[in-house]
Amino acid sequence: MFYTLYPGQGDIATWAKEAYSNWWASPEKGVLGYGLYFIVATWGVYIITQQNIVGYCIIEGLWRSRSAIRFGADPVNTDGYFGWAVVRESLVATYTELAMHGVALACVAITMPPGSLVGPMAVASFQWMVSLPVHLGFPFLFVGRTIRRFKADELERLDNTVQAIDPTLPEHEKIAIQDTISRRMEVIRSVPTLPFKSFRDTSIFVISLIADSAAVIALLLVLFHI
Repeated sequence: MFYTLYPGQGDIATWAKEAYSNWWASPEKGVLGYGLYFIVATWGVYIITQQNIVGYCIIEGLWRSRSAIRFGADPVNTDGYFGWAVVRESLVATYTELAMHGVALACVAITMPPGSLVGPMAVASFQWMVSLPVHLGFPFLFVGRTIRRFKADELERLDNTVQAIDPTLPEHEKIAIQDTISRRMEVIRSVPTLPFKSFRDTSIFVISLIADSAAVIALLLVLFHI
């Protein structure tokens, strides 16, 4: 019952009930429309649930593999994202999808009367709100921590290489080796902790964050009947 479409004439509750009874998917209009709407809505919740499960599985897999796989960065930056271009593509798709889900849920929620956040709508909304901080925070927690560790390990390895230079070598050879290692250390230090800092990526993240925040506020307002 879309209360926001109320024309302002007569009792709103009466108008809403009449509008609902004349809706094509209302049980009063027949089993066909109601059944079709129920099937489509259920399928939609199923798809959202599957997407959330896939997202959690990917994050859990990466997190569990952190002790078995040594993640790093490409100092040469051949892909423009220091070796994380594939992850960047996944994050862009994830942020876009989260924003679309949130805005869609909020649009539906604010058109419904207080206390309507129940059933499949509640399942979809709660799933989205729970998964949102996990997906948004993952790059900062996992990628940032991974690259910081990589840089520390590489700098330590290069420092050990300098310390292991044969002292019997001619001075010019030692200087050449030290200069090469020094340049390499500067390259390693220049690798950003979070490689997704282009204007485009930052804009996508900010827009998604604004949309998600607005959706969370809208859903909370409906949930607590404010």
